[in-house]
Amino acid sequence: MKKILSVMLSLIMVLGISTTAFAESVDTEPSEAEIYRYLVEAGYPADIIDALDDNTRLRYYEGQYQYESSGTSYGIFTEEHKVEYSIDASGEIIIDEQNLNNLEALLNDKEVLTKVLSHKAESSETSVLSATTGDSILSVDEIDIDSIMTTIDTGEVPVELMTLSNWTGNIVCSHISYNTTTKVAKKNLTYTWKWEYSPVWTLTDKVAMAWSGGFTSEPDTVYWTYVKRVRILSGGGVQMDISDDGYGYDDYNPNAGVAKGIDITAASSGSSVMYHSGTLSTELTKVAAEESRESAVGRYYHKQILPSISLSFSESGPSISVSDYNGEYDQSVDSGTSFWATKKD
Repeated sequence: MKKILSVMLSLIMVLGISTTAFAESVDTEPSEAEIYRYLVEAGYPADIIDALDDNTRLRYYEGQYQYESSGTSYGIFTEEHKVEYSIDASGEIIIDEQNLNNLEALLNDKEVLTKVLSHKAESSETSVLSATTGDSILSVDEIDIDSIMTTIDTGEVPVELMTLSNWTGNIVCSHISYNTTTKVAKKNLTYTWKWEYSPVWTLTDKVAMAWSGGFTSEPDTVYWTYVKRVRILSGGGVQMDISDDGYGYDDYNPNAGVAKGIDITAASSGSSVMYHSGTLSTELTKVAAEESRESAVGRYYHKQILPSISLSFSESGPSISVSDYNGEYDQSVDSGTSFWATKKD
């Protein structure tokens, strides 16, 4: 036994390998810079990378995911109003007539509008002064409703709308692999959301994704994260993240959609919420002998009354519906994208 051990140690010395260095190489995780650099090289846009939390970025890095497509939606999301819009590649706003009406209703609701503006001031990443004094970025009296509506009609994005906007949602499709022999395609879908608001109701909300094409969600890959950023008002407005993550789901149709309840929480005494955010992701597989164009959608449901939400999914396309609910809920802005069944682009 001693002779064998001696031979092994001699072999390690001959190869120039130190046992300490070997242990460090096994335990060493990539730096944030390495992960960010990989994601950029894999094609992910900067805004998508920034929307992912540290745990999800590491999973992308370890899985060697390649960016395929994404869809981003913006809006103003409160417990009383929902305004949604998107911005095209040239920077012009895309908003339909219904959401214009929703925007006008919000602008005329002085109480809610004041809360949105106040929270936007408190949640400013750069302005500690606004958080400690409660000064708004804009006051209600400074908002010219007619001017905003006219600006939108011209296709421009009014400053006031961007100031009021407190919701961003992304659904991202990543290409993992396609085996030309077995014809097995692997994708990853991730829905990210960020809500710069302090809702009155802080219960267990639902985050959901649905997709087309008969891809199967691998149940052990359904992963969720939740990050709440708060500002500690004493000590100059220090920022702190409170996070949670795990595997699992509440609603699951293996070939159509998946959802998970997220227990959002209010700020404790002496702090204020800057934003709630999170992700839901799953790995999809399918035997795909022929190419096809598929699609996916991500959505967030905010619960206002105690009973729980149950969701259902349709295998005929990317569809999410409330199947069992006794109460009230707000449905967020939808985020949608499309992708090829087998290849990356």
